[in-house]
Amino acid sequence: MSVIDPIHGAMWSIPVGQHPTGIAIDPQRHRTYVANSGFKTVSMLDMTTGGVANIDVGVSPTGVAVDSHGGVYVTHPDGLVRVIDPNSASVTARVPVGSQPQGLAFEPHSNRVYVANRGDGTVSVIALARD
Repeated sequence: MSVIDPIHGAMWSIPVGQHPTGIAIDPQRHRTYVANSGFKTVSMLDMTTGGVANIDVGVSPTGVAVDSHGGVYVTHPDGLVRVIDPNSASVTARVPVGSQPQGLAFEPHSNRVYVANRGDGTVSVIALARD
């Protein structure tokens, strides 16, 4: 993954898994998550320390999104979204969605994750628990 400092114009690389395809930032926890479609991992970068940990999420993760509580959602071609708990850095749930999900986004006002399913041309909606 390449990092660009927009103020100083500097650029450097941080090693993540093979074929990074999706990226999401958790500004509250100062973390960046990268879906590595060539591996079965999501790389979790601690933006404070620069440390990188790889979380096993299953084969070919493609998209990644973070909700307002730091929950991480990862799409896989098997029709499931894996949910990573930010505290344990492990998969805590699997949510069935449409065929071949790829892109996804968290919408904070409705507290929902929207998943674009390439295989069947649909959008799945994951309603998250309210505070």
